[in-house]
Amino acid sequence: AELKAFREGKQTNVVQCQECGYESQTHNPMTDVTVDLKGTLMHSLQSYIGVER
Repeated sequence: AELKAFREGKQTNVVQCQECGYESQTHNPMTDVTVDLKGTLMHSLQSYIGVER
């Protein structure tokens, strides 16, 4: 159910980089992690975690 909500864009969360602490709000941190990161593509996907708010 949670994955379905992510796919439908109904659930959002904050994604935070463990290296620099930059946070970005996305629909799905696994696929859209770079949407609002303003060029911080140097960070790997493994550096990001979902932070519930």
